[in-house]
Amino acid sequence: MKILIAIPTFENIAPQTFKSIYDLYSGGHDVSFEYITGYDCAKARNMIGRKTVEDHYDAVLTVDSDMEIPNDALISLISADVPVAMGWYLRRIKGGPSDGRTSLHMENFSKAMLVDEVIAHDEPFNVLGGGFGCVLVKRDVFMQVKYPWFVYENLNNGSFKSEDFVFCSACHDNGIDIVAVPSVRCGHVMKYVQYPEVK
Repeated sequence: MKILIAIPTFENIAPQTFKSIYDLYSGGHDVSFEYITGYDCAKARNMIGRKTVEDHYDAVLTVDSDMEIPNDALISLISADVPVAMGWYLRRIKGGPSDGRTSLHMENFSKAMLVDEVIAHDEPFNVLGGGFGCVLVKRDVFMQVKYPWFVYENLNNGSFKSEDFVFCSACHDNGIDIVAVPSVRCGHVMKYVQYPEVK
């Protein structure tokens, strides 16, 4: 497969993120690296999607600029053999340590899964969606979902739905499966790299 690995970033990319991508096992796939900087996240993700389509990549592995991904992440996500396959990590909580909630959502985008709920699965499992810290998206998905793929959506209560959740919702509206791969457990770079604690 021809795979694009891409990072959307407004400013800096954490050294741990670069190192984990450098150490990534490609499994013999044709892999290229790109980063998009100087734009908000939605615009950067749309540019990554467009590059995936126009340059005829089979899939894109999008990695956030504050992720540390395992070296088998690419192969594990490809092996799930679905349109959208997600790794997972702890949510960022301002001003303190994580509360044990993860980037994944099973039912709605206001209720994140807990670490114990994720690791209860031995195999990839269907999810509503989640954060785009480490996600493999096949090219065909961008052909099926209406452009722009990533937008911020203002809600009636004054809050908003983030660009990654809007994309996940559009996938479901188009009958596109999203799975989480529990073995792809990523570190979230905060003041230090914080991994979900698996007991």
